[in-house]
Amino acid sequence: MQADLLISMMPSSRLRSLPVTLGVLLALSIATPTAAIAQMHPGSSQHPSRRTTIIIRPRADQSQPDHPRYPRDWRDPRWQDRPWWPERPRPHRAVSPPSALPPSNTQTCIDLTIMARIAYIWDPESDLSRVVLGAQVANCLGRNDAVSSLGDSARMMQWRNGATARFGDRWYYPNGQPSRFSDAWYYPNGQTLNWGGSWQYPNGRPARFGPYWYTPIGEAVSEQGLITWACSVLPARRCGDRLAAVRYAPRFWYELTLVELAWSAYQRD
Repeated sequence: MQADLLISMMPSSRLRSLPVTLGVLLALSIATPTAAIAQMHPGSSQHPSRRTTIIIRPRADQSQPDHPRYPRDWRDPRWQDRPWWPERPRPHRAVSPPSALPPSNTQTCIDLTIMARIAYIWDPESDLSRVVLGAQVANCLGRNDAVSSLGDSARMMQWRNGATARFGDRWYYPNGQPSRFSDAWYYPNGQTLNWGGSWQYPNGRPARFGPYWYTPIGEAVSEQGLITWACSVLPARRCGDRLAAVRYAPRFWYELTLVELAWSAYQRD
């Protein structure tokens, strides 16, 4: 009411300039905060450049993750089940080869050691190879857990699956294929390994014929050249350990080791 009285007492000339004055005051009141902010020190927490802007994206939009290393929105609890770091693949553990020489001098241990080594050359990770290796270890340690004897006097033995393991001087693999017949040895796939002085690889190619040695692809090399090539592909320690184990053994075990190393290198190369 007092304001109305003051306005009514003003001269007409002052009343005409009143809207202009009010407009100027209103503009100054609006511009004052902006000017004050402009005069603030950049280090002030109230300065616009120091303010923290929080942007919350809708939960359904996960096309752009909050962090490039997160596969999805961090607000989604599912990311905790599958963190951003990839799972490291478990290293492949190679199957250890059978003993290079038979642990005991019994004929059964000797034959099973040869069978275990042949099966390892053919396929080291097959069930057949594991079964034969288990039989070799059990028999050479004086146990009959893997191979059950059905009358040792008759020289007849069976595998646990019922297949014949030995009948007389003949040996058979668990899959029924012959392993030894007379003086010849065979792979589980039926290919001949050794007969007389000749050796062959599981693919049927010759490994040794007369004085000549061959790689699994049929390339003629010297004995030293075959060892050099195989040991350049395989780990040097494994190659050296296998050769050292048969260094003073009969020639049969040495040449069987050369076939093993050459075929393993061929499979690895």
